[in-house]
Amino acid sequence: MKTGWKPPEPPLRGAAEPCLLAYDIAHRRRLQRVGRVLAHWRIGGQKSVHECLLRPHEQIDLLAEVAELIQPEQDSVLLVRLPWGEGGPSVAGVPSWRPGQPDLLDWRVAAPLPWPQTQAWTLLAYDVRDARRLRRAHALLAAVATPLQRSLFLHFGAGAELASLLVRMTKILGDEDDLRLYRLGHPRRLWWLCGGIPLSDAELGPPRIPSDTLIWYGP
Repeated sequence: MKTGWKPPEPPLRGAAEPCLLAYDIAHRRRLQRVGRVLAHWRIGGQKSVHECLLRPHEQIDLLAEVAELIQPEQDSVLLVRLPWGEGGPSVAGVPSWRPGQPDLLDWRVAAPLPWPQTQAWTLLAYDVRDARRLRRAHALLAAVATPLQRSLFLHFGAGAELASLLVRMTKILGDEDDLRLYRLGHPRRLWWLCGGIPLSDAELGPPRIPSDTLIWYGP
């Protein structure tokens, strides 16, 4: 469905940035169409959390293309611009990631978890294959983090709190499950194309593009 969304003028140049494109699509046919679009951009990730390397103008192009396929009243689409740390984006995989996978984890930081002891924002995304483990993992994360989508959560806390959470999560997850953590930096790196906004305006900042149906948050 065409939304009438008009993207801003993008910069013409810029280095590729590590990004996530995450979605909850309510209808199977729309999900398949968006999946086909993402197949041209993604370098890895999970079923509904796609890891990409995108230049600024490509971020605009991708969201504009997805906006033509979704129902803003029913779907949720979120672009996350990940900060670069020393050696690449701060990404970790628990427990099923294996070296050599062609995704952002190839650029993960060398420093072991937990991350810095200061209060920090971290995204957690999972693919859990078993329904019972999925319910337990969702209940645990929903109790300590903000659900952004069905399999994507935003955690705020010190590294010790995150480490404790990971210990509890690894006791739930199986070897075939996938849990990924992404250091966010600040919620203003979340760009909402559509869907419910679970964070306050004070946390996100003002909308970059005012709209009755589509909201884009950013600095």
